[in-house]
Amino acid sequence: MNNKDEKLNYQSLFDYYIESEFLDTTLEYGIIKGNSKIVLFKPGLTGTLLGKNNYHYNVAKLIHNKYGCTVICSNNPDNNTKNTLEDAYQLINEYVSFMNFENYEIYYLGDSNGGVLGGRYVYLYPNIKKALLINPPLFISYHKLKDGMIKFNGEKMVFVYGSLDPSYKFVTMLENTG
Repeated sequence: MNNKDEKLNYQSLFDYYIESEFLDTTLEYGIIKGNSKIVLFKPGLTGTLLGKNNYHYNVAKLIHNKYGCTVICSNNPDNNTKNTLEDAYQLINEYVSFMNFENYEIYYLGDSNGGVLGGRYVYLYPNIKKALLINPPLFISYHKLKDGMIKFNGEKMVFVYGSLDPSYKFVTMLENTG
């Protein structure tokens, strides 16, 4: 599938498709319109809006269908070394204003490198209530990940690891950090 076909596919699946240039990186967002509970889904490095075999999209639809949430999916380009959550947070603020949501909650869902970005940076955004970080590699700037975890003032930050994940053996490094 070429890039043009992929974008047409995004536009047919999501209620809104947005491209943004941020720090010399093209970020893409697909929004499934729902209520004022907003889930920001950031995949692993090089992850697309849909994911392999539409996995990311299917997770987003499942969340939306079960809870009625607005789900904002983002790509995660391979040249991403910066805090791209800043761009996503700006997009969320614009969306909230557009939808006239006076009260809203943000939940963060990050997988692999998306989990690392969440662990490192969600503390910067006070509206993020909870973060679910799935299999974030513990050896990508562990000290920054731990620092972000300690600074998080939301309700809860949860790390989930499968026993086959390489970081699984080192999960105890996360204990007793705050």
